[in-house]
Amino acid sequence: MTVTLGFGKRKLETVTVYEFRSLPLLDEVLEFFETLGVRTEVKRSFGFDTEADACVYVSSPGIASRALSLREKGKDPIVVCVTPVREVICLSGNHWGGDELCTALAGWIGGEYVGRTAAEAEGRPSVEDVLDALGLDPSLFKDEIVALSRALREGIAVRGAPPGAVRYLRDLGVKVVPEDEAPAVIDVERGEVIVGEALRGGDGPGKTRYDD
Repeated sequence: MTVTLGFGKRKLETVTVYEFRSLPLLDEVLEFFETLGVRTEVKRSFGFDTEADACVYVSSPGIASRALSLREKGKDPIVVCVTPVREVICLSGNHWGGDELCTALAGWIGGEYVGRTAAEAEGRPSVEDVLDALGLDPSLFKDEIVALSRALREGIAVRGAPPGAVRYLRDLGVKVVPEDEAPAVIDVERGEVIVGEALRGGDGPGKTRYDD
């Protein structure tokens, strides 16, 4: 069975669970994934499975963090830590399915999802949320993520948005402003994100386009 989390391109088919102390909590974690129909492998050695869709550490955050070998946002496995006191922490991949996974897992084990991102703590959507709402694949704009994140604090401009999209963004808490006031422009029709020198008409970096 394939479970879809976060954006449409993030699938959850295989999970590797790491557990080092034979905690009773492990059985509950495994039952959760069994209920989802997700293939699960348990390892009792220190490691990081780059081929898995998610790595779940039933351990302290310190142990889990020392095992990570992250490479690229959006391609790395979702990384979740489940502590002995039933706190569920997303160490990587929050906006790529980690939030949904941690929320569901915490509910299943009667725990609490902690350690949310700065965007969540401030009650604002992430860059990935905004691009996804406009029908754009966030993984294609990795080079603009940081600049867009900064721009969201001041406001962004949107070109060629579907009917109702701008209103929906504003309902999410996104500040949408005219182009001459915006540090970044998202051109939905052309599939472009324009920031920096490119926004001002220069030839510098900051413009990405993809074609379907």
